[in-house]
Order: sequence, then structure tokens, then C-alpha cells
Amino acid sequence: MKKELIDFLKKNLTTSYLQDFGIKKQFIELKFVSEVYDEIMFFIDCRIFSTNSKVNNTVELLKEGCVDTFEIGYFIFVNNKSIIDVKITEKGNLLLLFSNELSIIFDLNSVEYFNIAITFREKKSSDYVSIIMNGELDFQMSDVRYH
Repeated sequence: MKKELIDFLKKNLTTSYLQDFGIKKQFIELKFVSEVYDEIMFFIDCRIFSTNSKVNNTVELLKEGCVDTFEIGYFIFVNNKSIIDVKITEKGNLLLLFSNELSIIFDLNSVEYFNIAITFREKKSSDYVSIIMNGELDFQMSDVRYH
């Protein structure tokens, strides 16, 4: 089942690009678009970091402004960049590699925060797929069809 999730994410996130990002009700939301989907939404309730220490240090400076949402700063570096690879790390975290070679890692094993919900809404349709991921790469996938 985990292989199914990884295959689905690779197939449907690769080549999508970050179109919009923001904070809603103290949670970070990301909007990606692709040729297949009008919107791919990430609703993030987990810690985020990068493999680039300069980016981590820069974003860490924002923590003084708001400890709950400072991690929005990571997405400034990948705004309008496409995803070129999707991986699950050895620790079970979700890693997105962007076209500017910056990796962003979603920590799904944090003690405090460890959830991501991702929805994929098809073009010219109200049908969508919803995925909720959390620690240990546990996930729920729902396919919602409107007729």
C-alpha cells in the first residue's frame, strides 16, 4: 500500500508547480497546478525543513515573528518552481525536490505535528482525490466522484 502512495505522489506531483501559498487559520496551505489537475492543495500541520542549511538558517530568523507559521518562508524559495522528484526519506518523511534543486522535507514523524492533507482536483471536474498522511507513513486515500 505504501508503494501505491509513493507511486501516486510521484506520478501526480512531478511537473506540478507551486502557484500560491499562504497561512489560513494558523496552518500553511500550498496550491500547486499541473496539466492534469486544476489544483493540488497541501494543508500542512507538520514541521518543515530543507536540505539547504542557508535556507534553514534564513527561515529560522522568521521564528521570532511567529513560532507557529514561520516555516512559510521555505516556500518563498520555491515559488513558481516545479517539482522534479518526490521521495520518502529513510525516516519516513515526504521530500519534494524542486526545479531550482531545493529540497523541502515535511517531517511526518514529529512528536507534536505530523499531518499533511493533500487534495488533487481534476481539470473540468469537481472530482478529487484526497490523501491524509501522518507518522510512520500511515495514510488514508479517498477518491471522491461527483456525478
